[in-house]
Amino acid sequence: MKKAVDEHYEKLHAMLCEALKKSSPENYQKQQLDNAVVILLPFIEGYCITSSSLNVSTKRLSDQLGLVLYRILN
Repeated sequence: MKKAVDEHYEKLHAMLCEALKKSSPENYQKQQLDNAVVILLPFIEGYCITSSSLNVSTKRLSDQLGLVLYRILN
């Protein structure tokens, strides 16, 4: 089971890296991309569980997350 979970998250990590590469500045560092994914992946997982209990709009959350990722990648 652990192997399957590890493989799932490795694939998800790679997918998120590819997606962020397309919207990253040309001069990004690989470490910056990894840092962004390390923030984004647990956020997505946690948000799936907690979204119905949070008293905040999806728009506001996405704006704030966008700012965080922008600062990491620049």
